[in-house]
Amino acid sequence: MAPPTTLKGREHMTPTNLISVQEAATRLSISRRSLERRIAEGLIDCVKIGRRTLISVAELDRFIRSQTKVVR
Repeated sequence: MAPPTTLKGREHMTPTNLISVQEAATRLSISRRSLERRIAEGLIDCVKIGRRTLISVAELDRFIRSQTKVVR
């Protein structure tokens, strides 16, 4: 079996750390539709494999960090 190829800058998107849109929405405590809007807006990167849309756990973490605001 050939080694998986990666796209430049998307090394975090390997089959072992990709989750479904539904699982990602659950982890963020938002609806699937809200997550799909953020994907459409370009706020969250995803990968399409066949008909499935998947999101890497690292991308989800990056999105959370980008949305975090320090309150003092």
